[in-house]
Amino acid sequence: MQAGDTTYALSPEDPARFVAEAQRFRQAGGAPVASGARAAPLAVQRNILASHPISADRVAQILTLVAIIANIALWGFVFAIYPDLNNQIQIEFPPIGDITTLEPRSEIFKIPFTATAILFTNLLAALLFQWRERAAANLLLSGGIFFQAVFWIAAFVAYANA
Repeated sequence: MQAGDTTYALSPEDPARFVAEAQRFRQAGGAPVASGARAAPLAVQRNILASHPISADRVAQILTLVAIIANIALWGFVFAIYPDLNNQIQIEFPPIGDITTLEPRSEIFKIPFTATAILFTNLLAALLFQWRERAAANLLLSGGIFFQAVFWIAAFVAYANA
């Protein structure tokens, strides 16, 4: 059997059945080949999603899954605590210098919304970088998990201060 420039030797258990199956697959696969002519080699057609390098990278898949699960859980946490919040909640910005403002409780949804936007950006960038540099893609995906953890902390702080 020839595949591209490589020739393989096969030794099936039932040679007659193997030949019959091979001929059946050849007939089902394309136009008939004239006697003496060589058939054009068939190319493997892959779906665009299946051909992306991330489909074979288990580490990137796990990082992506963890980040998405963390984001979904963050949304679930915020929806779960929302009914228990006061109508006005304190929003703190400690890195800026202890600025505290009173905001409507609906402002707490900015936390998971921003986390989702950052996650989407990191996932898109990782998918683009995965073609060229696997380490950069994994760094972006790890950063997505890190930011989800930061926004989880922000949600806990907002709930504790409410």
